[in-house]
Amino acid sequence: CYLELEQNLDETTNFYTGRCGVPVQFKEPEIPSDAQLSSVKACFNNFENALWGSSFKDPVKGYAAYIDVDSFVDNYIIHELAKDIDGNIRKSSFLSWSGTTHKIRFCHVWDFDLSFGNADYFPWDMNDCQGEPNGPYGWWIKDYGSNSTKGNGWYDRLFQDPAFVSAVQDRWAEVFPELKRMPEYLEKLVKEMGDAPERNFKKWDILGTYVWPNVKVTGSYEGEIRYLVDFYTKRLEWLDSKLYTL
Repeated sequence: CYLELEQNLDETTNFYTGRCGVPVQFKEPEIPSDAQLSSVKACFNNFENALWGSSFKDPVKGYAAYIDVDSFVDNYIIHELAKDIDGNIRKSSFLSWSGTTHKIRFCHVWDFDLSFGNADYFPWDMNDCQGEPNGPYGWWIKDYGSNSTKGNGWYDRLFQDPAFVSAVQDRWAEVFPELKRMPEYLEKLVKEMGDAPERNFKKWDILGTYVWPNVKVTGSYEGEIRYLVDFYTKRLEWLDSKLYTL
């Protein structure tokens, strides 16, 4: 089954998870059978119950029995690095559930318009944000993942398991060299676009205009690129300095 977690109730929400109240929608099939709905709902609720159970760290009896842990690790790294305000498992999160493995797995990622420093309404009590919650510092997904209140979500609890922390650290070490090269790739894309940005903003003259929920208005396309690269670089360095201290 192909699923979406989406708090905007523009489509039918098939159920909310029992503990965290995460909204789950079926995408494929759009109309699940009674057996599919029952099985998927049970898996999510069993996952949350196991995650907050006394044996949650047990690889057989704990949360790992209900999820593809590697996919949860990758999903975490992507959304934490992006500091994606919609990435806290309340919107545009896509998962699959297999009737063979009976596990929940994160699939592709989507919806990054409010990421990488492009959202100005992060919570002020964010840990380690250096007084700048909308900036490149601070724990977002780790503390708020799956709930809008701090300390009551999937990832907050997952990070209380040393095995999950180690899995994140190992995966980070694996992908970090490639992540460091991302600004070079971005510059390559800018060159490939040629005069397309100039033509775009000639038609839609919004440079220098505040568009909700911008954090900063630079006044030029080049300035926007510099802002993105600066945010990304600082965020990458901050995470690299913090992840190994958990």
